Amino acid sequence: MTRLSELREVEELAVFKKERRAGSLRRTTEGAAFEYDSEYFLELQRDPALALASTLGAQAQTHEVRGVNLHPFFAGLLPEGLRQKALLSALKTSADDLFSMLAAGGGDTIGDVSVALDGGEPRVTRERSLPSVDEIDFNEMFHAVIGVDSLAERKRDVMIAGVQPKLSAQRISFPVALKKRNRNCILKLGSPEYPRLVHNEHFCMSAARACGVDVALTEIVLDRGGNAGLLVERFDRVPVGKSSRFTSLHQEDACQFLGRYPQDKYRLTLREICGGLGDVCTSPIIETSHLLRQYLFSYLIGNGDLHAKNISVLESRDGIRTGLAPAYDLVSTLPYGDEEMALQLDGKRGNFKRENFLTFGERVGVRRAAVEQLLDRTLRAWSRILPTSATVGWDEKSTRTIHKALERRARVLSEESPGGKRRA
Repeated sequence: MTRLSELREVEELAVFKKERRAGSLRRTTEGAAFEYDSEYFLELQRDPALALASTLGAQAQTHEVRGVNLHPFFAGLLPEGLRQKALLSALKTSADDLFSMLAAGGGDTIGDVSVALDGGEPRVTRERSLPSVDEIDFNEMFHAVIGVDSLAERKRDVMIAGVQPKLSAQRISFPVALKKRNRNCILKLGSPEYPRLVHNEHFCMSAARACGVDVALTEIVLDRGGNAGLLVERFDRVPVGKSSRFTSLHQEDACQFLGRYPQDKYRLTLREICGGLGDVCTSPIIETSHLLRQYLFSYLIGNGDLHAKNISVLESRDGIRTGLAPAYDLVSTLPYGDEEMALQLDGKRGNFKRENFLTFGERVGVRRAAVEQLLDRTLRAWSRILPTSATVGWDEKSTRTIHKALERRARVLSEESPGGKRRA
């Protein structure tokens, strides 16, 4: 039985795209190198869609990095928060040993790329059924999964990145599949430090859908102790017929498709991400407008944690096109003292006026009239939803304060840019 601590000695990993071997990833004295297998590389030159990632294309058979022992794309697959701390403890290694972390958990990652010890088998995604929720304890289940020291047992977990460390390094989540419902989900748990976090996110995700934002489906469930968890349906997993198997869709977050490491997720700007969409999406202007709506909605709900790893692109089920992935991790951070946006919009992180969105839209290629329409439709829908924010369950004083702050944001954005005239 391979123990996780032994993975510090692993020098090479087999890399798979979906269930096909694409190449190998190895440590070097200066960093790391990924090399496509010769036969795969020949096919890649004929069909660019076979590329492992947008930054690992057919321009070279071997892609090297120096100074860091993983490429930005692979580093973007690694976990954060409690999951990373537990993994580093089991590996008995340092936080900069990214290669060993990938070796330990890269058998099941977000998207369609996975790794295995050289000679290992590709990932085959099957249901991992959640027992009846009223019979388990969510926190016990989570710690049982991340606390193991066996590689075989570690494969029960998944590499989930983007667990909102700005909001809480204690935010935890892990994968489950629902018996007889053929759904592959991530179960997200709350934190005592942040009251009503699960209900907060469920409300925001539901509100986003009502405002025209494409979002992952969510559902609140309770464990045997009455603790709430949020089931978030995975959009990077698609069931194969009526079987227990799932096929994987390719997904990259903004740090990955821009070739940046995860620590840059708060340093990137919205404009840089929009520019990146132009390089990886089939219909860039359409997807840019979708991202602008997602950013607008995040500002309306006071989501200060819309960083670059919470924005992703996803291939379609038929593999023909790539577009913006459904939104995820939408939560109001206002109740927890975070009022500023994580990503700058033309040098600003808040106090936006209508003209800020109109001008920005034009700069990234979205017609002013289209942004006007986007603003009006989103604000009209939000005006109907905002009064229901009390259903999150904060105390009465907090609810009034939050409602007042969110109402002001919507009121300012509804004003005409010149002269501050109220819109009808």
